[in-house]
Amino acid sequence: MSNQQPVDNREEIKSQIVENEKIIHQLNSQLVRRTSEINIIQSISDEIINSLDLDKIFSRSMELLDSVFGFNHSMILLKKENEDALTVVASIGYDDKGIGAEVKFGQGTIGVVAKNKRILRMSGILSKRRYISKQSNNEDRKLPGLPNADSQIAIPLIVHQRLIGVYSVESEQINAYKAIDEIILNLVAKQIATAIDNAKAYETQRKLTEMYSRFVPMEIMKLVGYDSILQARLADQSEREVTILFVDIRNFTGISEKMSPEQNFQFLNSYLSFLAPTIINNKGFIDKYIGDAIMAIFPENPGDALSAGLEMRKKLDLFNKLHVEEDLEEIRIGIGIHTGKLMVGIIGFDNRMEGTVIGDSVNTASRIEGLTKEYNCCILASESTVTGCDNKEKFNFKFMDEVQVKGKEQKIKVYSVS
Repeated sequence: MSNQQPVDNREEIKSQIVENEKIIHQLNSQLVRRTSEINIIQSISDEIINSLDLDKIFSRSMELLDSVFGFNHSMILLKKENEDALTVVASIGYDDKGIGAEVKFGQGTIGVVAKNKRILRMSGILSKRRYISKQSNNEDRKLPGLPNADSQIAIPLIVHQRLIGVYSVESEQINAYKAIDEIILNLVAKQIATAIDNAKAYETQRKLTEMYSRFVPMEIMKLVGYDSILQARLADQSEREVTILFVDIRNFTGISEKMSPEQNFQFLNSYLSFLAPTIINNKGFIDKYIGDAIMAIFPENPGDALSAGLEMRKKLDLFNKLHVEEDLEEIRIGIGIHTGKLMVGIIGFDNRMEGTVIGDSVNTASRIEGLTKEYNCCILASESTVTGCDNKEKFNFKFMDEVQVKGKEQKIKVYSVS
């Protein structure tokens, strides 16, 4: 029989249990962090993917990522239009935000990421400093950055193979970013890129719509029943009762003959900058410029047009005072106002459409403006405008005549307005 005693391995088992508990604790910690990372992806998706505010997208993206990953030093750069360069648009954690600083494609870590459209994770940067360049194209504007950064990860922001920009984070710790961080950040970067692209597309559309409205008044579109100029279709129309105002410079042909073409344009733009705002200020809009004449529409109270006319006369006095001081000729204007029905709609053809108003009331307003010369007054209004005015007490009306304007069979009464 063997005389060997059983081995007492209780200490070894205890040691193994302790080691296993450490492993379980580490796994639980990793699980908690990965759960947080999944939550951050969902948070970013919920908060920014439908946002159209670029500043909000920038700030919230960096804040949310910092709350989980501890990216307390990060920046977002966007690609410049038609250039192989990036511009810093947002940053956190740096004393110098560096907004506006530029990086050319291929320059430093960020430029390489932009050029290759591939994520780049670096560690031990301090020992590889010769490969890193933080100097921007403009010597006065440097990228924000940590002087002693030892880890960096830069992620391209891409939508449909198109580079939108780069998201970059830094740390003074060595090997601060792991392979799993790279995977998570790639997913997040796609969401950030999509949100930025959507916001930029919306902003471009908003600016285009704003620019179109300078040529085609949105008020015309609204009278037809449109909410956007994109809805405009040929032959769409609506009948409305509105007040039409015509204002014209007396003897502009004689005045313009004394000016060069450049001086003519400068003069007209100066003149219009004085008078045109009075229309907007009194709930009207400019339908069109006809040489030196303005045709304006007032959809609500005819009194709005009368107020605009009186304000124009005051503005003209100031305009003349300034121009007389410059030895320029004093000008006079005539204003004709009429209220009546007309058709508002879209005319033209598929490649060139225009919103406009058509009707006898437009011609009548124009003819009344012409009568101001005969009656030697600045403002003439038709009876329909006077009777339709809701605030008659604001104005002084003087009956001038009952006239038959060109193109109309029936005579109309006209009144001077002061």
